[in-house]
Amino acid sequence: IERLQQIQLIFVEERSCTMFAARRLAVAASAALCRRPLSVLPQPRVTLAAVAPAYARCESTSSTSASTSVYEERVKEFHTYADETLETLSEVFENIPEQNGVTVPEGYDVQCGGGVLTIELDASNTYVLNKQAPNQQIWISSPFTGPKRFNLFRNNRWLTDKQESLFDLLTAEMTTYFKTSVNIKKCVNEIGKTNWK
Repeated sequence: IERLQQIQLIFVEERSCTMFAARRLAVAASAALCRRPLSVLPQPRVTLAAVAPAYARCESTSSTSASTSVYEERVKEFHTYADETLETLSEVFENIPEQNGVTVPEGYDVQCGGGVLTIELDASNTYVLNKQAPNQQIWISSPFTGPKRFNLFRNNRWLTDKQESLFDLLTAEMTTYFKTSVNIKKCVNEIGKTNWK
C-alpha cells in the first residue's frame, strides 16, 4: 500500500515525461498493484495517459477505479489548457498588427476551431497547431522549423522532449519573419487566463 501511494503521488504531482520513463513507471505501478516484487526504480515525471493500461490489467478493482478517476481529471485538465492555449494564440495572431506595429502581408489569415489553429502568414508560409488528446500534446507544423510536439509540464509550460518552449519558438520565428521584436509569450499572458512560463 505504501508503494502504491508513493507511485500515485508521482502521478498527481507531475504532468509529463518521455515514453521510456512512462513504461518504466508503468511496470512499477503494475507490480505494486498486483503485489509482485518491486525493484528500486527512479521516479521520473509521468503522464497518466502512459500508465493507465498498467492499472487496467491489475486485479484490484478499487485501485483501478481510483486511478481512472485521477486519469480522467488529468485528461480534463489537458483539454482545458490546450483549448485555452489555441484560443489565446488565435487572438494574439489576429491582433499582431495592432499590438506590435507590424504590417502583415496580403492574405494573412487566422482560423481556430475544433482543436486546430491555422495561421496563414502569406501564400507560402502557414502554421498549423492542433490538439492531440490521445497523447496529451499540442502538435505544431511550422513553415520554418517543421513539426514539433509539445507536452504540458508543471508551472504552465508547453515543452518538447528537448525542453523547447512553444511560446519561445513562436516568438523567435515571428521576430525573424516580421523583422521586429514580437513577444508571443508576453502577448499570451496579457490576454489569457493562465500565467504561462
